[in-house]
Amino acid sequence: MKKTMLLFLLIIAGLLTGCAGVSETEQKSANTESDTAKYMYDVNTTKNEAKGKSAEKNAASRSATSKLIYNADLSMEVGDFPKAQKQVESQVTAVKGYVLSFSDRLDSDSVGGYFEVKVPAEQLQTFIDGLEALAPLSFSRNIRADDVGEEYVDLQARLKVKQSVEARMLQLMEQATSSQDLMSFAVKLGEIQEEIEALKGRIQYIDRNVAFSTVNISLSERLYGQSDSSASYGSKLWYELKAGVYGIFEFLAGSLLFMMGALPTLILLAISIAVVWWIWRRKRKNVGVHDEHRVNEQ
Repeated sequence: MKKTMLLFLLIIAGLLTGCAGVSETEQKSANTESDTAKYMYDVNTTKNEAKGKSAEKNAASRSATSKLIYNADLSMEVGDFPKAQKQVESQVTAVKGYVLSFSDRLDSDSVGGYFEVKVPAEQLQTFIDGLEALAPLSFSRNIRADDVGEEYVDLQARLKVKQSVEARMLQLMEQATSSQDLMSFAVKLGEIQEEIEALKGRIQYIDRNVAFSTVNISLSERLYGQSDSSASYGSKLWYELKAGVYGIFEFLAGSLLFMMGALPTLILLAISIAVVWWIWRRKRKNVGVHDEHRVNEQ
């Protein structure tokens, strides 16, 4: 009986020890999994923060190296071309821009002009809004931007390399011991300096065009009244009739001017034809008389 009780107690102790071992193992496993999860979270968090900082750095870098050259094409139909011309010039002066070129034209049914102006890049939208506020009969715009930031960075890097080569060439020229070496270094130095000037010129060109945007403005005024969409059918018909009559007069005037310009040539041509015809008639007459004499002699 005592042996049986002792064996029973040993079995219960063994079971309790096993359960405790399993619990401890599970606890260790749970702790390990928790530590692993925490480590992976920290790693992922660090990676995400690094990616975020890298993206912000790249965005800042792109913003720093971005250089945009803006060009705009504007087309305006106006009711009074001389007045609109002065208004455009006033708008250019107001934004502290300047006119590069201007040309005007006169067609059979319209009069107009073409501006090419430069305005500060930060004033481009203000300038365009100012022109639209003049209330033209029609207004259209086309604005585009060219990003030359990568080219600008490349130009600066190439310029630094060329300047380093230039400095090295100057050192070699100072250390040259023969006139032949000196001449060779001088020729290479001249080529390098020419490339440096070309790079500087391109950089300055980009700087100027980034600072000042180019705006091309086309103005036009229809002659003999306006034929806009708000006009009545009768007004449009009357306008087209006057334009057609004007076109006929333009054609007749052009034909008359052509005839007057060609008149001396036509007179000379007529005289030449008359002389040739008269000579031909004389020859024909002489041949006829000669044939008649020969027949009479027979």
